[in-house]
Amino acid sequence: MSGRRRRELADSFRLVIGDEQWFLRDLLVGVVAAVIWVGATGALAIQVADVVGVSLGIAPGVTPSPVAVAVFGVLWLVVPAVAVAVRLRQRTLNIRDNVEQYYRFDHPAVLLAPPTLLVVAAVAVGIALGGFPWYFSLVLLPVGLFALVRTLAFSYRVYSFSHPLVVHLFVVVSTAVALASALAAVGTATGGGQFAEQVLRSVGLPAWVLGTVSVEGVVVLGLAAAAALPVALALAYVLVQTVVSLGVRLVEPDVDRSAMRTGQRYPPFLDTTTPVGTPAGSPDSSDGSTGTDVDASTVDRGPTAPDGDGTDSEGSVESDDDGEDLDDVSNTRVFTPPAEDGDGGFGSGSTGETRAVPGTDDVGTSSAGGAARCEACGKSFSMNTDVRFCPNCGTALNGE
Repeated sequence: MSGRRRRELADSFRLVIGDEQWFLRDLLVGVVAAVIWVGATGALAIQVADVVGVSLGIAPGVTPSPVAVAVFGVLWLVVPAVAVAVRLRQRTLNIRDNVEQYYRFDHPAVLLAPPTLLVVAAVAVGIALGGFPWYFSLVLLPVGLFALVRTLAFSYRVYSFSHPLVVHLFVVVSTAVALASALAAVGTATGGGQFAEQVLRSVGLPAWVLGTVSVEGVVVLGLAAAAALPVALALAYVLVQTVVSLGVRLVEPDVDRSAMRTGQRYPPFLDTTTPVGTPAGSPDSSDGSTGTDVDASTVDRGPTAPDGDGTDSEGSVESDDDGEDLDDVSNTRVFTPPAEDGDGGFGSGSTGETRAVPGTDDVGTSSAGGAARCEACGKSFSMNTDVRFCPNCGTALNGE
């Protein structure tokens, strides 16, 4: 593993306790909000059912009615799942609907390392215990959501098979299933296992969901297996993306730059020899190579070698301005006044160009080849000929 990959891998783990602290905060707030939501909507639904005379069938020993299952399924599963998907989208994207800067690694596969480690640790603990009891549903819920968060950022960053909408759909479906598994697990733990079984069977789910499955001597509870759906969907997306990226590298199709999002890397086969605004031979700010400018609204430049991990490997040119997309590029043109003639006036047949270049802070005279400081703005600059106006603020120099 190269030094650059090791640094990015370490940064991916540090991101969990850095810019990604929002996940733990939102998780705690979400748990509290879910408890309040379930209690409030459950009480409201019972009161409404009593008013309209509809039996929900939620009393002990009574089979729940399809109406009750549908109502509570929408209120307790679908609505929270959509809310989670919307929240994750807000957290992983900036105000311009581009992936957040701290997720823009040159090797996006490193984003998947922390959730992979958590999943491996959970599986190892379950194997050591000889089974996955009901409370593993509650453990796998945040682990699965975290895996989907990183997969969502991964889907925005890579070039090949970059379909974040698919991952958003995975978030909705898997969150609903994981929540159902968590509610059933809580119901089982609090003595409502029979009622939970009746509800699940009323929607046509197989019996093993509330039973157990033995895999190589390890007993897996059906609820815990259902809670692992987010992890399974995230893994499926990454595997498909890996296969597609390998095919893209072999085909090397033409890339339409205008169709790429800001923050999405250019593939290694992208033609970068056509300058748009940056002079050929200018140093690239990320790796010192000769720079070529691209569309300012969709820029991530500087191809590097393939990752070898099933993803595209391209470098990016990014700046450090707060609140701005660091993949965006803008070219600033500095106005330089025309050269003065010999008697201190402008336009006496002189056609030369005066170039004022920001440079040293040393204070000098305004003679040719020297340096000067503007009394108005305090900016020091060097020049190759006499000037009468500060190139920074336009204030007259030399007592003008």
